[in-house]
Amino acid sequence: MKTGGLSRKETEARVSAVIPRLYVICRAWGCAPDVCDEVVQEAVIAALDKYQQLRDPDLLETWLISILNNCHRMYLRKYRRETCYEEDSLIDERTPDASLEQERIVIQVRIAMSHLSDEHRKVLTLVDMEGLSYRDVADALGIRIGTVMSRVSRARESLRRQLKQLLNQQEQPSGQSAPTLRSLK
Repeated sequence: MKTGGLSRKETEARVSAVIPRLYVICRAWGCAPDVCDEVVQEAVIAALDKYQQLRDPDLLETWLISILNNCHRMYLRKYRRETCYEEDSLIDERTPDASLEQERIVIQVRIAMSHLSDEHRKVLTLVDMEGLSYRDVADALGIRIGTVMSRVSRARESLRRQLKQLLNQQEQPSGQSAPTLRSLK
């Protein structure tokens, strides 16, 4: 059966190709690897069960992210807890060992991201890491485009403050306060 231009087999193949990206998105939202496995699996099952609802094959990824978002919400409701980063999971295994500086930056960004709200983490991940347009993010998360823009702006500012604070903590010997920074125009 063909729906929206894709047969069941074509849909399965295209969904399978997007699974690694869904996993990365879920991981960036703060889920532990085992939770990512569960949430992504639920999203894939839901997508394949409802593949007839996909009207435009060009919007498959946005549609899948929307389903992933819903599965993530259901998971959080089911377990009534915030998904948080574990100390051991802050290191990205894909970062080469030879690049210590890059690894340090990745860890700092992950720590700072863990302090963002779920809504801010989602929009920031989808816009800045996945490169989706504001419109696609709005469609995927079921929110208005103005809300996406507002959340991205607030998330970036919060992330900037968190990273500045982390850098100041690392650069200052204990017992000394950080110097005040001033903006130059």
